[in-house]
Amino acid sequence: MKTKIEIIFLHETVWQSWGRDAGTLALMVAAIGLGVYLQSTAMQWVGAIILLIWLFLLSASSNAKKMSVKEAQAYLATLVGTEDVKQ
Repeated sequence: MKTKIEIIFLHETVWQSWGRDAGTLALMVAAIGLGVYLQSTAMQWVGAIILLIWLFLLSASSNAKKMSVKEAQAYLATLVGTEDVKQ
């Protein structure tokens, strides 16, 4: 039986989300930029491919559930099949 992996964010600020995305984007732009600086078409293509994969994964991760602590406890209780989950 294959189990489904679910991600629950309990606390993430807008700044943390933007910072994480900006850091990843800067890394990809640097890879392409280094390819331009070194005049390496292959490095530019690899950077572009990685950027496209990153964009795909970013859209796929938008399905992650964002819950408060109480909502997450109630959700986990339904998964376990109990009404009360200790903290």
